[in-house]
Formats: sequence, C-alpha cells, structure tokens
Amino acid sequence: MGQYDNVGDAVLRRPLIDRLRRLGPLHIFVGTRDDNYLRAFGLSDEDFLVRSSKAWRSLMTSSLKSGPLFYAFNAGEIETTRTYAAKYARVLPLLLANRARGGSSVHTGFGVRAPSPWLPIFRGAMRACDVVSWRDAFSAEALRIGDTVPDWAFCEGPEAVPVGTDNRRFLVVAPRRDGQELDERTLRGLAHHAEQSNLELVFAAQIERDGPVCARYAELVGARALVWESSDLLAQETRLRALYRDAAVVVSERLHALVIAATEGAVPVALSDAPSMKAERTMTAAGFEGFAIPLRRLGTPPGNLSLASLAARQTETAAAVDTSRRRLHELTDRISRAYEAVRA
Repeated sequence: MGQYDNVGDAVLRRPLIDRLRRLGPLHIFVGTRDDNYLRAFGLSDEDFLVRSSKAWRSLMTSSLKSGPLFYAFNAGEIETTRTYAAKYARVLPLLLANRARGGSSVHTGFGVRAPSPWLPIFRGAMRACDVVSWRDAFSAEALRIGDTVPDWAFCEGPEAVPVGTDNRRFLVVAPRRDGQELDERTLRGLAHHAEQSNLELVFAAQIERDGPVCARYAELVGARALVWESSDLLAQETRLRALYRDAAVVVSERLHALVIAATEGAVPVALSDAPSMKAERTMTAAGFEGFAIPLRRLGTPPGNLSLASLAARQTETAAAVDTSRRRLHELTDRISRAYEAVRA
C-alpha cells in the first residue's frame, strides 16, 4: 500500500518484496490499488494478492492454526497518529500469537515524521518483531528499539553507479507541491547557475501532484518541466531515471528523488531547512553527510558556489550508494536468518 502517484512508494518497497520472495511464497496485502500502481512493484504471478483488510486478518488468523508465520511490515513512513497507532494495535495480538507458535516478524525500512504520545503502541508492536530497522537515526532514537540501515530504495538502479561528468547536462530540481516555495529570485538564480555551468535546468515531478508547481516554475524562467504523462508509476520512474542519469545535480526535499538520483550517479542535494527534515536526515544516515543546502541560499551566489562544489562529489556519491547496498545486504541476511529460524 502507498500513495497511488508516488514513485518513491514503489522503489522503497520493491527491493523488500524481491528479497522476501527469495525466501518463500508471498501473500501480499495490496488493497484496492490498480495495475498502473501494482506494476511498479515487480509482482510475480505466483504472489497471492489480498484485496481487503478483513480478508487479510482472516488469512493470518486461519494460517496461524496451521503453524508459525513469517510476517513482514510494509516499509515506508510512519505517521505517529492515533489512526495509524490503531492499525498497529490491531495486529499486535496476531504478532504475539505468531511468536508464541515459533513464528517471526520483521519491521524494516521505516522512518517516523515526529514523536507523539502514541509511540508506546508502535514500540509495543516492534518488541514482537525479531528484526527492526530505521532509515534515519532520529527515528531509531524516538522508538528506542532497532538500528539504523539505509532506505531500501538504494538497492535499485544500475549495479554499478555511474561516475563521470561527460554526459551530465542537467541541473534538476524536484519540488514538493506542499513544500517550500521557490520565489522568482531563487528560480532566476538557479537558471543563471545552470547557464554558467553549461547545464539545462529541469523541474521534475517525482509525484504526479507535483506537476503543476513544476510547470509553473519552468514557465517563469523558460526551463523545461518533466511531468507525468500517465498514471503508470513504473513508466514515470523510467522517465525520471533517464533524466537523473544525465543530471549533474538533483535538488529536492523529496527523499526518493534524491535516492533515485544517487543510484543513477547524480549528486543528491537535500534542502536542509525543509520542515520535515526527512530527506536530509535519511540521506545523512546513508552516508551523504553535508549533501544539503538551505533554501535561503539556493540561487544566490554563495549557494551556487556550494552547488558547484557539491556537483564535484560524484565519487563520494557512488561510494555512499555502494556502502548503503552493503548494509542492506547485511539486513537481508538478518531477515533470512529470522526466516530460517521459523522453518527449523
């Protein structure tokens, strides 16, 4: 499950699904999402898809009567609200019953937006899990259980991260429709920097709903906007990867714009003063220390010097992606051991 028009929701879950499939047959809760969404997850004809919450709980309950289960939570972001906490509270008795029968559960690849009074409920569910990991240190510290491992999306992209600037001709900005507003001064400063750096400025819609703001920014400075041409999640991911593969730098407060960019060899630059801080703190946990710039400096002469300096950090970018993948491989081994313990 996830946002129907968010490429990031596919790239962070697809690697987890793939690694779980290597262990055994999968039963996956997909709700009412259509094929335009589900194609992006690399599902197999052998995967058993469950469409309703009632059927999912019924499946878990009946399966527990036959023996222990291996249960994996959906990776992504936790909103620490009462509604979200209620979902964890409902599944907790099943997790405990499963553990009592020799089963196992894993909760990996998550981040929280902010602490709340509901954290004890989440923490209680995670204590019933054998493997818990967070994609940033802030989340790990807030829940006080589990360790920090980079976002699963670092597993995607080419096997060898491209390094080199010969074919990198774009400066990409991937804004949020509900994020920080780029004023005309900032936009013109970015356009000037792109021109001085022999780059083409492009505004890219990581989420379909970001399209209108990309088009507006592009029109103001005579730049290009890459917006969604259809509701096909995988098609847009393919277009974005092709753009990022030819980009020198990608600037965004969208986390997975930065992750995908890094795996394609573009230098990811987070906006360090974004309200949620999610992008910067998740990228920092993946080894991208200092790959950030505050919005107030973006498009200014000092900020443009910072962008030029960051653009030269391609080798560091590739090394950070490689290290993230190694750490995710280690996490995969831990999940495999938890699965084998259930089978023993």
